[in-house]
Amino acid sequence: MLVNAFRDALPVISSCSMSPTPANDRAPQTKTLSSSLLELVFTWQHDRWTHAIHPRTANGSSSTASWQAASPTPTDDPNWPMSPPLVELAEVAGPEGTALVGVGRAGKTHYSVSITPEPNGTVRFEFACRLVTSCGWLGSTYIPLETANCVEFEPIVGVVFRPPADSAAGPHRLQIRPSAADDTPRGSGKKGVTVQWSYRVGVAEAP
Repeated sequence: MLVNAFRDALPVISSCSMSPTPANDRAPQTKTLSSSLLELVFTWQHDRWTHAIHPRTANGSSSTASWQAASPTPTDDPNWPMSPPLVELAEVAGPEGTALVGVGRAGKTHYSVSITPEPNGTVRFEFACRLVTSCGWLGSTYIPLETANCVEFEPIVGVVFRPPADSAAGPHRLQIRPSAADDTPRGSGKKGVTVQWSYRVGVAEAP
Protein backbone atom coordinates (compact mmCIF):
# COMPACT_ATOMS: atom_id res chain seq x y z
CA MET A 1 0.00 0.00 0.00
CA LEU A 2 1.08 3.60 -0.59
CA VAL A 3 1.54 4.29 3.11
CA ASN A 4 4.56 1.96 3.18
CA ALA A 5 6.52 4.36 0.98
CA PHE A 6 6.04 7.15 3.53
CA ARG A 7 6.81 5.20 6.66
CA ASP A 8 10.58 5.81 6.53
CA ALA A 9 9.89 9.54 6.62
CA LEU A 10 8.10 9.44 9.95
CA PRO A 11 11.06 10.31 12.22
CA VAL A 12 11.62 13.64 10.44
CA ILE A 13 8.27 15.03 11.56
CA SER A 14 8.78 17.60 14.29
CA SER A 15 7.86 16.79 17.89
CA CYS A 16 4.61 17.79 19.47
CA SER A 17 1.28 17.85 19.65
CA MET A 18 1.74 19.91 16.50
CA SER A 19 2.88 23.49 16.75
CA PRO A 20 0.40 25.98 15.30
CA THR A 21 0.98 27.72 11.99
CA PRO A 22 2.72 31.07 12.72
CA ALA A 23 0.44 34.09 12.32
CA ASN A 24 2.57 35.48 9.49
CA ASP A 25 2.45 32.22 7.53
CA ARG A 26 -0.36 31.35 5.19
CA ALA A 27 -2.31 28.20 5.92
CA PRO A 28 -1.84 25.50 3.25
CA GLN A 29 -4.33 25.58 0.41
CA THR A 30 -7.33 23.26 0.55
CA LYS A 31 -6.76 19.86 -1.09
CA THR A 32 -9.45 17.78 -2.77
CA LEU A 33 -9.53 14.06 -3.55
CA SER A 34 -12.28 12.95 -5.92
CA SER A 35 -13.82 9.69 -7.06
CA SER A 36 -16.93 9.02 -9.10
CA LEU A 37 -19.01 8.80 -5.88
CA LEU A 38 -17.28 11.10 -3.38
CA GLU A 39 -15.33 14.27 -2.93
CA LEU A 40 -13.07 14.57 0.11
CA VAL A 41 -12.09 18.12 1.04
CA PHE A 42 -9.00 18.57 3.23
CA THR A 43 -8.58 21.87 5.06
CA TRP A 44 -5.94 23.15 7.44
CA GLN A 45 -7.25 23.83 10.95
CA HIS A 46 -4.87 25.46 13.43
CA ASP A 47 -2.02 22.93 13.28
CA ARG A 48 -3.19 19.92 11.25
CA TRP A 49 -5.28 18.71 8.33
CA THR A 50 -8.90 17.69 8.73
CA HIS A 51 -11.31 16.47 6.09
CA ALA A 52 -15.00 16.39 5.19
CA ILE A 53 -16.71 13.76 3.03
CA HIS A 54 -19.09 14.98 0.32
CA PRO A 55 -21.21 12.51 -1.67
CA ARG A 56 -21.63 13.36 -5.34
CA THR A 57 -25.06 14.09 -6.79
CA ALA A 58 -26.58 12.37 -9.83
CA ASN A 59 -25.04 14.97 -12.17
CA GLY A 60 -21.58 14.49 -10.63
CA SER A 61 -21.42 17.69 -8.61
CA SER A 62 -20.41 17.73 -4.94
CA SER A 63 -23.24 17.86 -2.40
CA THR A 64 -23.28 18.98 1.24
CA ALA A 65 -20.71 17.29 3.48
CA SER A 66 -21.92 14.14 5.25
CA TRP A 67 -19.13 13.45 7.74
CA GLN A 68 -16.35 15.54 9.25
CA ALA A 69 -13.20 14.14 10.84
CA ALA A 70 -13.19 15.14 14.49
CA SER A 71 -10.94 18.05 15.43
CA PRO A 72 -9.20 18.25 18.84
CA THR A 73 -11.07 19.75 21.77
CA PRO A 74 -9.65 21.19 25.02
CA THR A 75 -10.62 18.03 26.90
CA ASP A 76 -8.79 15.65 24.53
CA ASP A 77 -5.47 14.10 25.49
CA PRO A 78 -3.06 15.80 23.03
CA ASN A 79 -0.90 12.67 22.95
CA TRP A 80 -3.84 10.53 21.80
CA PRO A 81 -6.07 12.66 19.52
CA MET A 82 -9.49 11.43 18.40
CA SER A 83 -8.38 11.63 14.74
CA PRO A 84 -4.86 11.04 13.38
CA PRO A 85 -3.02 14.39 13.44
CA LEU A 86 -1.73 14.81 9.87
CA VAL A 87 0.63 17.74 9.32
CA GLU A 88 2.09 16.78 5.92
CA LEU A 89 -0.22 15.84 3.05
CA ALA A 90 1.00 15.27 -0.49
CA GLU A 91 -0.60 14.30 -3.80
CA VAL A 92 0.75 11.22 -5.57
CA ALA A 93 -0.25 9.35 -8.71
CA GLY A 94 -2.49 6.36 -8.04
CA PRO A 95 -4.03 3.70 -10.31
CA GLU A 96 -7.43 5.46 -10.21
CA GLY A 97 -6.12 9.03 -10.33
CA THR A 98 -4.66 11.32 -7.71
CA ALA A 99 -4.17 9.82 -4.25
CA LEU A 100 -2.94 11.42 -1.04
CA VAL A 101 -0.26 10.35 1.44
CA GLY A 102 0.27 12.00 4.80
CA VAL A 103 2.27 11.84 8.00
CA GLY A 104 1.97 13.34 11.46
CA ARG A 105 2.91 12.98 15.08
CA ALA A 106 1.36 13.37 18.52
CA GLY A 107 3.55 12.94 21.58
CA LYS A 108 5.99 10.16 20.67
CA THR A 109 3.57 8.43 18.31
CA HIS A 110 4.00 8.67 14.52
CA TYR A 111 1.14 8.34 12.02
CA SER A 112 1.05 7.77 8.27
CA VAL A 113 -1.81 7.34 5.82
CA SER A 114 -2.61 6.68 2.20
CA ILE A 115 -6.00 7.75 0.84
CA THR A 116 -6.84 6.33 -2.57
CA PRO A 117 -9.89 6.32 -4.88
CA GLU A 118 -10.96 2.85 -5.97
CA PRO A 119 -12.39 1.67 -9.33
CA ASN A 120 -15.99 1.48 -8.07
CA GLY A 121 -15.92 5.04 -6.70
CA THR A 122 -15.21 4.23 -3.05
CA VAL A 123 -12.23 5.77 -1.24
CA ARG A 124 -9.83 3.67 0.80
CA PHE A 125 -8.05 4.89 3.94
CA GLU A 126 -4.98 2.96 5.13
CA PHE A 127 -3.43 4.14 8.40
CA ALA A 128 -0.27 3.03 10.15
CA CYS A 129 0.82 4.17 13.59
CA ARG A 130 4.27 3.59 15.09
CA LEU A 131 4.07 3.22 18.85
CA VAL A 132 7.10 3.65 21.09
CA THR A 133 5.06 3.94 24.28
CA SER A 134 2.04 2.04 25.54
CA CYS A 135 -1.15 2.83 23.66
CA GLY A 136 -3.86 5.28 24.69
CA TRP A 137 -6.77 6.05 22.34
CA LEU A 138 -5.93 5.13 18.76
CA GLY A 139 -8.17 5.36 15.71
CA SER A 140 -10.31 7.63 13.55
CA THR A 141 -13.34 9.61 14.73
CA TYR A 142 -16.04 11.17 12.53
CA ILE A 143 -18.85 13.58 13.30
CA PRO A 144 -22.06 12.99 11.31
CA LEU A 145 -23.53 16.01 9.55
CA GLU A 146 -26.91 16.71 7.98
CA THR A 147 -26.64 14.14 5.17
CA ALA A 148 -24.73 11.44 7.07
CA ASN A 149 -27.06 8.67 5.93
CA CYS A 150 -25.86 9.20 2.35
CA VAL A 151 -22.42 7.79 3.12
CA GLU A 152 -21.38 4.42 4.51
CA PHE A 153 -18.16 3.12 6.06
CA GLU A 154 -16.84 -0.42 5.52
CA PRO A 155 -14.06 -2.05 7.58
CA ILE A 156 -11.21 -3.64 5.64
CA VAL A 157 -8.42 -4.75 7.99
CA GLY A 158 -8.09 -4.82 11.77
CA VAL A 159 -10.98 -2.49 12.54
CA VAL A 160 -13.59 -2.26 15.29
CA PHE A 161 -16.51 0.09 14.59
CA ARG A 162 -18.43 1.98 17.23
CA PRO A 163 -21.63 3.28 15.61
CA PRO A 164 -22.69 6.87 16.30
CA ALA A 165 -25.26 6.00 18.96
CA ASP A 166 -22.72 3.89 20.89
CA SER A 167 -19.62 6.08 20.67
CA ALA A 168 -17.54 6.85 23.71
CA ALA A 169 -16.18 9.91 21.88
CA GLY A 170 -19.43 11.78 22.32
CA PRO A 171 -23.06 11.67 21.20
CA HIS A 172 -23.61 10.32 17.71
CA ARG A 173 -19.96 10.08 16.70
CA LEU A 174 -18.48 7.21 14.75
CA GLN A 175 -15.22 5.72 15.97
CA ILE A 176 -13.05 3.43 13.85
CA ARG A 177 -10.52 1.73 16.09
CA PRO A 178 -7.74 -0.74 15.20
CA SER A 179 -8.38 -4.00 17.01
CA ALA A 180 -4.60 -4.49 17.31
CA ALA A 181 -4.56 -1.61 19.80
CA ASP A 182 -5.86 -4.13 22.34
CA ASP A 183 -2.43 -5.80 22.13
CA THR A 184 -0.67 -2.63 23.30
CA PRO A 185 -2.11 -2.07 26.80
CA ARG A 186 -1.32 0.91 28.94
CA GLY A 187 1.37 0.74 31.53
CA SER A 188 4.04 -1.74 30.50
CA GLY A 189 2.49 -2.65 27.14
CA LYS A 190 4.30 -3.50 23.92
CA LYS A 191 6.61 -0.84 22.54
CA GLY A 192 8.21 -0.25 19.16
CA VAL A 193 5.30 -1.76 17.22
CA THR A 194 3.32 -0.61 14.19
CA VAL A 195 -0.47 -0.78 14.33
CA GLN A 196 -2.46 -0.61 11.08
CA TRP A 197 -6.12 -0.04 10.30
CA SER A 198 -7.97 0.52 7.06
CA TYR A 199 -11.49 1.20 5.90
CA ARG A 200 -13.30 2.41 2.83
CA VAL A 201 -15.98 5.03 2.39
CA GLY A 202 -18.77 4.80 -0.18
CA VAL A 203 -22.28 5.98 -0.94
CA ALA A 204 -25.18 4.15 0.69
CA GLU A 205 -27.62 2.45 -1.63
CA ALA A 206 -31.14 3.85 -1.71
CA PRO A 207 -33.63 1.64 0.18
